[in-house]
Amino acid sequence: MLEWLVLLAGTLLFIINLSAPRERATNPVPSDQTAVLPDDLKAALDTYKTLMIASTTNPTNTGAVQATTNAKTQLDMELAQWQEDVANMQSNIQKNVDADAGLGSDVAALHQRVSSYEKTLPELQDTLTKSNVLTADKVQDTTMMVAKAVAVTVIGLFAVFVSGLF
Repeated sequence: MLEWLVLLAGTLLFIINLSAPRERATNPVPSDQTAVLPDDLKAALDTYKTLMIASTTNPTNTGAVQATTNAKTQLDMELAQWQEDVANMQSNIQKNVDADAGLGSDVAALHQRVSSYEKTLPELQDTLTKSNVLTADKVQDTTMMVAKAVAVTVIGLFAVFVSGLF
C-alpha cells in the first residue's frame, strides 16, 4: 500500500513538473550586415526564374528557351559589371591605403585596428545582446511552487495517516 502511495506521489510531482512553463532559449538579434540586392536585380532574377521554369517544363518552346538565354546573358553581364566595380573599388582602396601608409606607422596601426574592429565589433555586439538576454530578470511563477508545496504536504499527511492505520 505504501509503495502505491509513493508511486502516486512521484507521478503527481512528475505531472506538476511537466506542466510548469519552461524558459525558452532566445537568440540575440544578429548584427545587421547582410547584403541587400537592388530592386532591379531582384526583378531580373525573378524574371529569369519564371523563364527558366517555363523553358524547362516545355523544352520544345523555342521562344521560352531564347528568352531564358537572353535573361541569363543580361544577368551575367550585370554580375560581371558588379564584379568589375568591386575590383575597381578594391584597387582604389588599396591605392589609398598604400598612399596613406607613408604618413607613418600610426596610420598603418590605425588602419589595422579599424579592420580588426570591423570583424570583432559585430561579434561583441552579439555577445553583449546574448549576455543581456541571459542576465535579464526572470519572472518567477509562484503558483507552481505553491502547487508543489501543497502536493508534498498532502502526500506527507496522507503517508502519516496511512502509517498510523497500519
